[in-house]
Amino acid sequence: MLNNDVNEKYVNQILDEAEKVTNSGSNVDIILSNVYQKMILKLGEPNCIDLSGKKPHVIFFVGPTGSRQNNHDRQDRSKVQGGA
Repeated sequence: MLNNDVNEKYVNQILDEAEKVTNSGSNVDIILSNVYQKMILKLGEPNCIDLSGKKPHVIFFVGPTGSRQNNHDRQDRSKVQGGA
């Protein structure tokens, strides 16, 4: 999750909950189900974007993820292109 720029606060909360279930001796399916439920509770239910109706459509993605990725991409491109 951290590699995908999920906020460390949320990652730690989800991992703490997963660890509680893991320590209870549950099987993998139960652990994954529990982690998914915790993610939904923390981050919200996923929904499809509805693009029907009058155009144009403008969509902004706002949240605790993604801010570092663009910076990493710029740094990587700079290195490839011979920059600093």
